[in-house]
Amino acid sequence: MSTEAAEREQTLRAVRDEFQAMEALTGRFSDAAQELLGISAPHLAALRGVMLGARKVADVASYTRSHVSSASRAVDQLVEADLISRVEDPSDRRAVILGLTAHGRELMSQLEDQQTEVMQVITEGLALDDLLTFTRVLAHLRAGAAAAIDNTTA
Repeated sequence: MSTEAAEREQTLRAVRDEFQAMEALTGRFSDAAQELLGISAPHLAALRGVMLGARKVADVASYTRSHVSSASRAVDQLVEADLISRVEDPSDRRAVILGLTAHGRELMSQLEDQQTEVMQVITEGLALDDLLTFTRVLAHLRAGAAAAIDNTTA
């Protein structure tokens, strides 16, 4: 193995280790978000899915990578908690369209504000150019991860 190949392999292992450490920290952020909102992880994922555009229970199931019946139960409970609304689909009266209620939007706004504050602390001391570069690198890694997943599930 060439010196460059060995260095690349060592660097990729360091990247993997950093991702694993960030994954553990992300779990702690998720716990804090659940505590702030007073809901479980599956409910938070469903709520985020609706916030990001999931309009049907099947969309929520896809976003949360859960079975439709699990997503349906989560949606039912979020409707009961007045975080998600169901409105009849005007193009198909048998279907419903999901959306955030005013209360759901307020809680998700609080969560986004909290996450922004955390990101400000995390990135303190980074120059704007470095932060922009980091954002581009993350987007590239996300796209590569999506492609790798697509290749393994195809």
